[in-house]
Amino acid sequence: YAAEIMKENQLEVNLDRLPEFPRKVMERYLIECKQKGIELKLEVPEPVVKWRMNLKDTISVLGNLLENAVEAVSTLPEPDKWVEMVFQYVSKSQDLQFVIRNPFMGEEKQTNLIMNKGISTKGEGRGYGLYIVGKKIRRCQGEVRIYSNHHVFTVMVDIPNT
Repeated sequence: YAAEIMKENQLEVNLDRLPEFPRKVMERYLIECKQKGIELKLEVPEPVVKWRMNLKDTISVLGNLLENAVEAVSTLPEPDKWVEMVFQYVSKSQDLQFVIRNPFMGEEKQTNLIMNKGISTKGEGRGYGLYIVGKKIRRCQGEVRIYSNHHVFTVMVDIPNT
């Protein structure tokens, strides 16, 4: 019980380190994950003081990334029902990076084309979420990198501190 309270307290500390727009999106997904039995791990080592996206773009970017991750883990067995989200500053440039990781079932994903419009590993009529994420991040002069390794899907987003 004590460990659960400490975990919730750390979550509150991490949420408080986020600006309003990403905090609101994260709060929504924390509730959804809890309802679905998915552990959403949030790490924010230091306060994020500069957020370069408006509310609409924040919802598009974080919403698409989190929705994809939640969908991927929702059918996995209990120990694999987790999503990890990290917001951090990298290097001396103080560029903001956020990383989302989640396990998945099936074959390793081909990540070289996955951000192209209409390309999806989930079937017909899909493939717009990561395309939209890339478009919004490029508007901030940022970069999106995607990795698939040992059945863990990772999306890294870097936004320069300009």
